[in-house]
Amino acid sequence: MNVFKNIAFGLKIKKWKKADLKARVAELVLLLGLDGLEKRYPHQLSGGQRQRVAIARALAPKPSVLLLDEPFGAVDAKIRQELREWLVRLHHDLNVTTLFVTHDQEEAMEVSNRIVIFSRGNLEQIGTPREVYEQPASEFVARFIGVMNVLELEIRNGVGHVGELEFPMPGLASGRRVRIGFRPYAVQVSSDLSQYRYQAVLRHTFFLGVMLRLELELPSGLTVRARMTKEEYAHLGLADDQEVSMQIRQYRILAREDAPLAPEIPATYEVPPTIGENI
Repeated sequence: MNVFKNIAFGLKIKKWKKADLKARVAELVLLLGLDGLEKRYPHQLSGGQRQRVAIARALAPKPSVLLLDEPFGAVDAKIRQELREWLVRLHHDLNVTTLFVTHDQEEAMEVSNRIVIFSRGNLEQIGTPREVYEQPASEFVARFIGVMNVLELEIRNGVGHVGELEFPMPGLASGRRVRIGFRPYAVQVSSDLSQYRYQAVLRHTFFLGVMLRLELELPSGLTVRARMTKEEYAHLGLADDQEVSMQIRQYRILAREDAPLAPEIPATYEVPPTIGENI
């Protein structure tokens, strides 16, 4: 079927009047940027155009809820980015509740007002993109949404220990083991070895466009991932295999299925910004 017949398919099944059907198709063709393509067939369209036709066909009968299951999985990265931005604009214009199913975490963060995360059929967390990123309800969510450093600590005298790293854990009993997580942006790095408490070697720098991801190796062999802008990296004069100092300014205790957090345990710990002091 050509573009016109594809979009009109659901309306024809519902036995819309011919004049109403044509008017609805014309409205969607204009709205979705498909004008001039009505007589084209699928093999004459780009991947992005085919996806827009499919969405127009779903929207034609004026549904109260739109389900999109991995809608952009078959198109390349550039088209996928364009479709995401287009879908957000379309959603605001039409105000249709949309369930968007995806395994792409970045895609979920970009297009949604609210994210629902499932693992093995279990509901892990519901929240805004910012909430699930900054306040993950479980270790699974923390690892699934974005990059997260995860370490297992042993508590001794109110302090969590792993390798040479120490994390204040007031109120937790000695001998207990907990897992913590912190985002790469929570790791502060300096080329001045006296600025922060811990020394490390910058083993590798990954170029991510505007941002850079750094892999830092501590003397114990622990690897910590940090993130900074290209400008900050250049300002600090950093390079692979260079010795640096570092500290972790924020971390979070992660709940697990087999070890849920007690209500009295604070989820997030902030490190005072004082330079050179113990964290």
